[in-house]
Amino acid sequence: GAGSALQGIAGLEYKWGVALVSSVVLVYVFFGGMRGTAWANTMQTLVFLIMGAVAFVVIVSDLGGPQEATRRVIEHANAEVAKRAVRTDFDKGVFASYCLIPISVGMFPHLFQHWLTAKKASNFKLSVAAFPFCILILWAPCVLIGMWATASLPLEVPGNEVLPRMVSAHAGNVLSGLIGAGILAAMMSSMDSQFLCLGSMFTNDFYLHFIAKDRPSERSVVWMGRMFVISIVVATYFIALYCPKKSVFGLGVWCFTGFTSLFPILVGGLYWKRSNKYGAIASVVVVACMWLYYIDRALEPGGFLLLGVLPVVLMLAASTLAFVVASLVTPPPDEAHIAKFFAPGPG
Repeated sequence: GAGSALQGIAGLEYKWGVALVSSVVLVYVFFGGMRGTAWANTMQTLVFLIMGAVAFVVIVSDLGGPQEATRRVIEHANAEVAKRAVRTDFDKGVFASYCLIPISVGMFPHLFQHWLTAKKASNFKLSVAAFPFCILILWAPCVLIGMWATASLPLEVPGNEVLPRMVSAHAGNVLSGLIGAGILAAMMSSMDSQFLCLGSMFTNDFYLHFIAKDRPSERSVVWMGRMFVISIVVATYFIALYCPKKSVFGLGVWCFTGFTSLFPILVGGLYWKRSNKYGAIASVVVVACMWLYYIDRALEPGGFLLLGVLPVVLMLAASTLAFVVASLVTPPPDEAHIAKFFAPGPG
């Protein structure tokens, strides 16, 4: 997504655009850690919101206002455009499948990590209350721009390039650069948190748990985490080069599919006393295998369906089944362990 944005707005070759974004994120995650990433996320969000608003106003003005832009869409509509605009071919099973995608947010590791940095839960009251309104403010203009683009851009333009193309066509060079910075800021704010979280998971859950059991110095642990982050950034770069023509929407849906499929582990861990680590491991293994098995077909144009629904439905069912069965056929957690996480009931 970042490479496509730079390619569409700045004319930078895709591989160099990906390398530039990855390098910038790596630098401030490497040296800034959690505090640096949190401040960077704050600034990136502000840049994206401000420039997103500017992009919307500029594009709408250049199109002659929202009414004129909508009139042009209707006027220039042909059968294919109309079908895209109203989704007359959108199957009910597919629509129902997409309703499962939002629960993927509950499994984002980087969100967990950010929440754990707060001194008290009340710090997040405003964030939770404002979240739906921020989503509306953020995505409604993007959806409208995409709709108006049907009358301004050829149908062959890939979905990844619609926003950059609209910005380039309806804004000056300087403004295009600033708006491009806003688009990149949105992408980078997710990348840095995920890189940081993966480094933390590696050092705490793998390195310290399995390798360095003799209490290594904090400095050596930090450097081990940094080296792991570098390896993840490099791996991500080559993955991006492998699928430059893949749809950002398709990639996003497929990533969310994996997170959604792991949701039963969270529910079981919080509310089911009989659940155990074997159930969690079984669920993760099943999801990983299915996710990798279907990935190539899922990222093809239009994706693919299983029994009339998106793969997320069957993967979620398989994950739940694996978690429940593995937990039931293996020894339950001991009472002392359960007492640590579950408050005693009444009486």
